[in-house]
Parts: sequence; structure tokens; C-alpha cells
Amino acid sequence: FRRVLFRSSQAHLGDSVTDGYEVHGIPRDTDGALALFDRSPFEFERWAVSLLNATPNVRQVGDRGIDGVIRFHTDTRGHMGKALVSVKGGQRLGPQFVRDLVGTVDAQHAELGVLTTMRQPTRGMLDAASHAGTYTWPVNGQVFPRIQLATVPDLLSGRRIPLPPAID
Repeated sequence: FRRVLFRSSQAHLGDSVTDGYEVHGIPRDTDGALALFDRSPFEFERWAVSLLNATPNVRQVGDRGIDGVIRFHTDTRGHMGKALVSVKGGQRLGPQFVRDLVGTVDAQHAELGVLTTMRQPTRGMLDAASHAGTYTWPVNGQVFPRIQLATVPDLLSGRRIPLPPAID
């Protein structure tokens, strides 16, 4: 997934230069991810959710900030837990996005939340996430940060978020 022309070409030639090509494929790098976000923020959200092996939210509008869900077993009797995924592709980031996710995790009675961003989280975001507490997985007592932050570049490079094993 790559842009045919470089951003500098667009800046030099104007926005009309982008009328002459289409973008196809799945992003494999940060430039491709940015191109997808520029073209369709909703497709970008679905794609970013797929990087976490989560199920994308079917609703695009009025989704209460939930762009995907990761389901996992909480015991051997078939009870399920969930991690809510929120994706932010824009450049403006702040701790309010983490606080919103914490509120959504609480309201939806979810165990965990993952905030995925294009850019590195701010210090305020890291602080808000660290204050959200932990979740102890009943299956083996493993402790996970209740709110986790992931960047698209990190996920593209193979970094995995520590979570209980997801159910497909």
C-alpha cells in the first residue's frame, strides 16, 4: 500500500495531482497507513483494528469510541471477557482519549482497553493509562495493564500488545 507520488510532489504541484491516481492494497508501512487514513478514516480504523486481530465494529457512526473488540476466555466454563479497541489516526493526541476509553471500558463492563494511534502517545496519555489500573486474568493470575497504548508503526514492526489469548 503506497502512494504513487510523494507528499512533496503534492505540495509542489497542488492537490489536483492526487486526482490522477488511486491507492490500492493493504498498508505495509507508516506512509501507506497515512495514505489510507487520508483517503478513508473509517477504512483506516478497520485496518488498524485488524493489526490487533480484533473484530472491527460494524457501526461507524455512534460507536461510542469502540472501533473493535478482542474477546477472550475468562475461565474454563466458557465465560468471555473483552478488550475494547479505540483507534485515533489524527495528529492531535491527548490524555482525553485515554480517559474516554477508560469511561467506555467501565460503561461497557469490559476488562481491558487498547488505544491505537498513528503517532507516539503524549506524556499525559501515558500517565492517564498508567493510572487506569490493572486487570488480573482469572485463568492464570497474569496481570495486564487495564489500558494499553499501541502505535501503528510499532504494530507494523511486529510488536504485540500483552493480552489474554484472543478467540477468533
